[in-house]
Amino acid sequence: MDHARQAHGERRLTGTGSGGTAVSGYAAMAAAFADARSKNQVLRYVGRIDAAGKATVGLIRLDQKHAFANIALTDNVVRFATRRYCDNPLIVQGPGAGPEVTAAGVFSDLLRLSAYLGAHI
Repeated sequence: MDHARQAHGERRLTGTGSGGTAVSGYAAMAAAFADARSKNQVLRYVGRIDAAGKATVGLIRLDQKHAFANIALTDNVVRFATRRYCDNPLIVQGPGAGPEVTAAGVFSDLLRLSAYLGAHI
């Protein structure tokens, strides 16, 4: 199973960070986006879970015709490649929760973790 999110390469960096590392990181990402664009590719963050349960997450290059290439900013896409769906994987795509719902979920998780660690809230 693969899951993709759009890489955000169009944002502008305003600070220099510690020793310029943020700027050099931005320059490397800008170069990666430009190189991918020149080859009709896109960059996407993709999470994968294989049959053994091993999970990986990373930024990868995809052809512009790939199912993960044309997603809206908040869309989620899941691709199921199974024995039944090996030649033509099953694709499920739709809107994500959005920033407000995601932030509420993260805050709820932090409260639950705090209580688990002994905080009285």
